[in-house]
Amino acid sequence: MPVQRRQIDYEWEHLLKKLKNRAPSLYEINKTLANPLALHGAADHWNHREDADYYSQPGALFRLMTPAEQQVLFENTARSLGDAPRAIQIRHISNCLKADTAYGKGIAEALDIPLSEVPK
Repeated sequence: MPVQRRQIDYEWEHLLKKLKNRAPSLYEINKTLANPLALHGAADHWNHREDADYYSQPGALFRLMTPAEQQVLFENTARSLGDAPRAIQIRHISNCLKADTAYGKGIAEALDIPLSEVPK
């Protein structure tokens, strides 16, 4: 028996009412989410490790940014990673370099870490 859209809407609203009373913090997170997508037919889990291309999408997004937006990204990242262990900062720079050389260099400069410390 297929699930009707109105049934999904009802269940979602019912869950939100329960959350509001029982877990207000979860309610606040979920109240603005759209109702779950009604699926018909087979649905399966996507294996996110099916390919090894983890860097082309963030690199493409970085290249869409204006220089001013890129600078904001560098500064925000440096603030976020400022208290992280140096090894984690270096690993992040390495990942950014794989996405785009300018991205990695900008993060390294913002964190004041020489590129010579970042493994190739």
